[in-house]
Amino acid sequence: MKNKRLILIFILIFMAIGCGIYFLIFKSVNKEPPKPLTASKPTVFWIDNRTLSVLFKIENPNRNYGSDNYSYTINLYDDHENLIKSIQKSLFIYRGETQTLAETKIDTGGNMVGRAEVVIGDTNWIPAINFTKPILKTEALETTKEKNSSYKINVKLYNPNDFDISKLVVSAVLFSKEGREMAVVRADSDSMKAKRSKGLISYINIDSSMEQYLDMSATKFYIYAKK
Repeated sequence: MKNKRLILIFILIFMAIGCGIYFLIFKSVNKEPPKPLTASKPTVFWIDNRTLSVLFKIENPNRNYGSDNYSYTINLYDDHENLIKSIQKSLFIYRGETQTLAETKIDTGGNMVGRAEVVIGDTNWIPAINFTKPILKTEALETTKEKNSSYKINVKLYNPNDFDISKLVVSAVLFSKEGREMAVVRADSDSMKAKRSKGLISYINIDSSMEQYLDMSATKFYIYAKK
């Protein structure tokens, strides 16, 4: 009986030591400061001789942190590095997420763009356990031809949650039959009711000389939602 008690005591001691080591490691990992968000070089799509759209990615390298609000700035420069246009936006991002985002119908005032960049600004970090993705169900994702050279991007989503969605962002990328990116579209909404459907529609014109190369069925949709 005495030996059994000693063995039990030793087992409890080792379990306590193991739990202590795990706690220290877990605590140290979560105390590590988050790494900054990174932005890719934007791809520029000209709509006409003074209007363009850009497509870019924002990456969160952190597994333990998300951000309920971060800012970014899109800067457009001419060939002499003079700033043509600057657009400030804010968004959210979840842990380990890479977002594909579009900014559309940017008026350059007729200036030619030599370089585009995306600069990350202030980021409000939140532990990932406190900032999780809401569930959404897809009801429709489609690209259809309208009059002349106009195309409609139709997105319909259902919110099955018991809470409202406070922000909804959809970026769509249209591709050629060879798999080349041809155009981008973006649609935003600041509200989506619980247990309700929400439709987002956006339009884009494709140059008539390029329509023959478009593959509407290859459109990719990137959807981001915040509680």
